[in-house]
Amino acid sequence: MVLAGFRRAPALALLTLAAMACGPGGADWIEAMPADQDAAGALDGAADAATSAPSTQMNPGGTISFRPTLVEATRFSNVCGVMHPPFANGDIYFMDIVDQTGPAPWNSLNVSVTSPATVGAPLALAVQPLLPNAFGTGSASFAGQDAQDGTKNFTFWYWQGTDPAKLDTGAFDSVTVTILDMPSADGAPMTVRTQVHFVDGATLDETFSAPLSSESSSCPAG
Repeated sequence: MVLAGFRRAPALALLTLAAMACGPGGADWIEAMPADQDAAGALDGAADAATSAPSTQMNPGGTISFRPTLVEATRFSNVCGVMHPPFANGDIYFMDIVDQTGPAPWNSLNVSVTSPATVGAPLALAVQPLLPNAFGTGSASFAGQDAQDGTKNFTFWYWQGTDPAKLDTGAFDSVTVTILDMPSADGAPMTVRTQVHFVDGATLDETFSAPLSSESSSCPAG
């Protein structure tokens, strides 16, 4: 999946990059996308972007064990039209976290961070409502929910796939994100701790890490 001049952008990162243009809780933009660029297609295509084995650690506060098969970190430069853009403030970092087991679309988490970001400081995000029909494939629709810091410098998404019971079937009511490693070079690790409390009382408290890769291309659409 290629969008607006990106040379080879991870599909989930493109999906969430477009979602950032929406207001709080505004994930229903996907319904207006062309058939070959809907959320299900993005989730299905995430496997093509895999670059490394995932690194996942469940922390003591967690009651949910989420074991993704793909963890990927990607930087989109704030500089347009440069093949190998330097690292700079305003760059957008994405971490895609996907469990690709079972039929697609899959359960997935996504964290986006706009640099500069403070390392080691937990940040509580403002939770937006769960959208039961956040995205669809064919006649089926699936839920999604996001949380953000108000400036969209930090955003967290949970896309519920075909089997959301493998993570949680309900809404979350609090999200805290901590950036533990913010890379300044390709290949360096991006490490993020996500603490997500769901309304049923379950908690996802896991740390994900992946080596960073940069996308060098024109600026994204919009």
